[in-house]
Amino acid sequence: MKECKISISKRMQYCIIFFFLLKPDYFSFLGIFTILYNYTFLIILFSVLINEIRKLQIRKISLLLYAITLFPLAVSLIQGVQLTQSAFFPILQTIGLIAVIGDGVEKKSISVLAGLALILEIYTYVNFATIVLFPDGLYDAALYAGNYWFLGYKNVMIRFLLPAIVLNAIWTVHNKGKYTVRLYLLIIISIATEWMVDCKTGLIGIIIVVATMIIFTRKQLPKFINARNGLLFIGVLSIALATTSLLDEFSDLLLDMGETVSVFSRQAVWFRAIQLFVKSPVWGYGIRTNDGYRELINLSTGWGYFSHPHNYILYVLIQGGILELMLISYLIIKVTRMCLANRNNYMAKMLLVFYIASFVMGITESLVGYTLLFPIALYVGLLYEEEDYESISGRT
Repeated sequence: MKECKISISKRMQYCIIFFFLLKPDYFSFLGIFTILYNYTFLIILFSVLINEIRKLQIRKISLLLYAITLFPLAVSLIQGVQLTQSAFFPILQTIGLIAVIGDGVEKKSISVLAGLALILEIYTYVNFATIVLFPDGLYDAALYAGNYWFLGYKNVMIRFLLPAIVLNAIWTVHNKGKYTVRLYLLIIISIATEWMVDCKTGLIGIIIVVATMIIFTRKQLPKFINARNGLLFIGVLSIALATTSLLDEFSDLLLDMGETVSVFSRQAVWFRAIQLFVKSPVWGYGIRTNDGYRELINLSTGWGYFSHPHNYILYVLIQGGILELMLISYLIIKVTRMCLANRNNYMAKMLLVFYIASFVMGITESLVGYTLLFPIALYVGLLYEEEDYESISGRT
C-alpha cells in the first residue's frame, strides 16, 4: 500500500460522513432525531453525488458497483413493484458509500479507510453496551419483538462487526506495523457480542477472519483461497443443500447446536427460491419490501412467513436473476485478480478473506442490508500506485 500521511481532522471528517451513510437500526426509532438524521443523510448524499458527477470520469470498478446496486431496483421499477422508504434507503446508502470511498481511493487517501474503521469501531462498542445494559433487547420492532439492539437484530450485527475487524486490522498494521491491544479488544468485544446474542453464523465469520490474521500475517495466502472460489463454493453448496439430502448427514450435529428447526425450515425456503428462480431466471423479481418478499415466497414456518431465502446466492437470483449474479461474479473475479497480484500485501490478504468469510456466512444468510459488502472492494485501489491502478481498473 502506498504510504500516505493522515491528519486527525481528515480522518474525523470521513468518520462523520460515514456516520450518516451507515445507519444503525436504532436510529430509525428516535422520533425527531430520526427525521433530522435522514435529512442530513440526503444532504450529504446529494453533495457526494454532485462531486461524483462533476468529475466526468468514473472508474469502471465504480460503474460496476453502481450497476450491481441499481439493477435490481430497475427490475422493480419495470415490473411496477411498490417500494417504501425502507426499501430505498439501503440502496441510497450503498450509492453514497461507493461515491465517498471511490473518491478517497482516487486521491490515494488512507483517511477514507481510517475514518470508516473508526466509526465501525465506535458502533461496535456502543452496540455491545446496549446488549450488556438491555439483555432482553433495547427496543421492539416488527418481527422479533424484544431482540433488537443498537445495530438491530442479532443476525444483522455481523454486517458491521466483520468490516470493523477487517478495516481496523488493515489500518492498525499500516499505522503501527503490528497488532495492538486496541485491535485485540475490538476482536474480543465482537466475539463476545455474537456469543451473547447467540449468532453462530456471525461467530463463524469472525473465526475465519481471525484465523487468517494469526496464520497468514507473514505468509502468502494459497492461490486457491480467494473470493472467486469462495463465491463458487457457496453457489455449489447452496444448490446441493436445497436439492439433495446432504443436510440430513449433519442432522445430529445440528440437533446438538439447537439449530434444527431453523436450518431444516431453511431447506424448504431454499427449494422454494429455486422454483421462483426457474420462473424468472434472467432478471429475477427486483427489490421488494419485507411484506412483498413474504407474498412472493409464500412459505410459512412456525413463526411466520419467510421474507428472504436465507441464502445469499438465492437472494441475488431472486432479486436480479442471472444478470445480477454475472455482475457480482465479474466484480469478485476482478477483486481476486488484483489482490492475488499483491499476495504479500496485508491489505490484499484481508480483503480476500473478508469476502470469503462473508460468502461463507451467505450459505445460511441472505446478507440483507449488507451495504458495505461491495463498496469495500474499492479499497483494492490503495494497493496500487496511480498509474498501475489506472491500467488495471480502467476509466470511462
